Amino acid sequence: MDDLENPREPAPRLVFFDLDGTITRRDTLIGYVAGFALRHPLRLFGFLAALPALLRFLVVDRDRGRLKGELLHAVMGGARREQVEAWTTAFVRRLIARGCFREALNCIAHHRTVGDHLVLMSATVDLYVPEIAANLGFHEHVCSHVAWQGDRLEGRLIGANVRDEEKARQVRALAARFPGRRLVGYGNSHPDLNHLRLVDQAVLVNAGNRLRRAARSGGLPAAGNRYDDIASVDPRRSARWQDAQRDSRPAEPAPTDRTVSLANRSGNALVPPPDLPPVEFTDRQPPADAGNIYSRGMERSANQRAEVERALNQAPASGVLAQIEPDVARSDQERIDRLKTSQNSTDPAFNGDSPRTSNEWLNRMTGRLSA
Repeated sequence: MDDLENPREPAPRLVFFDLDGTITRRDTLIGYVAGFALRHPLRLFGFLAALPALLRFLVVDRDRGRLKGELLHAVMGGARREQVEAWTTAFVRRLIARGCFREALNCIAHHRTVGDHLVLMSATVDLYVPEIAANLGFHEHVCSHVAWQGDRLEGRLIGANVRDEEKARQVRALAARFPGRRLVGYGNSHPDLNHLRLVDQAVLVNAGNRLRRAARSGGLPAAGNRYDDIASVDPRRSARWQDAQRDSRPAEPAPTDRTVSLANRSGNALVPPPDLPPVEFTDRQPPADAGNIYSRGMERSANQRAEVERALNQAPASGVLAQIEPDVARSDQERIDRLKTSQNSTDPAFNGDSPRTSNEWLNRMTGRLSA
């Protein structure tokens, strides 16, 4: 249709809501019929009378409209109008109070507040859909119609079952009535895809991965849009509604120093200030008081070096020390190097690669000298 291809104004919008599974938590027709039968217990036998229609649906034609009409006729057929209306009022009041998604009700209220034109579109019947639409503030409704005989309910459908292509036809008709309006559609099942393909912004709620894939492959313009883009968010929104939006949420902006905590920053991301002087690091730093040559594992304080010096000077000139010339051993390092060369390299107390064992070896040697 040409009207659906033309650019539209951003607002006010023409907004279509599905009912079962989108606004309500479960199918409404079975609950409506069963509740009426419980109020009139003899009508419970009507479910048995509807079994042939169910078998026909499963085996022969899969005609949901026929099955729906036969169920209403078998269970509620012949009911007076005042009985049906009294039950409808009680059913709708309880459904809105306890049987609807809070997020859906908030979304409907938001659209109504901003001036959008709301349409409740459902394949279920006009026994209670008009009452639901009026209580939720919809401007109009589209649903399946049932037959009456005077003031008594006949139950079978009159006209088409508003499902699949019939919903798409109704969307086209409404779009023609409101030219220039942007179209928004909410749905939750495969039959909703036909009319959701005609809208500018399609929102799938409570939909599984299979339905989302079908929506994407079918070319939905914005399948699974963020709920936040259309209505305010209730912090108590259910996980099912959150999951329905998750795939299409845009990627969050790249973190900055203002948004990332210090605990989560990597070392490479922390750049020192430009005025900080460069610092050169080596594997190990020599002691602050080191005035002589640095040697691995030999970093000793002045007091420790003095003890070594005294032990060497007081030792007799025999054994290992007999090979050391006092006038050549000018520093601790030279004396230690001479002691190492004079000691058997296989001594388990000496391991030049380990600072700890080197110190153990030095302590053993000084202990021998002072003995």
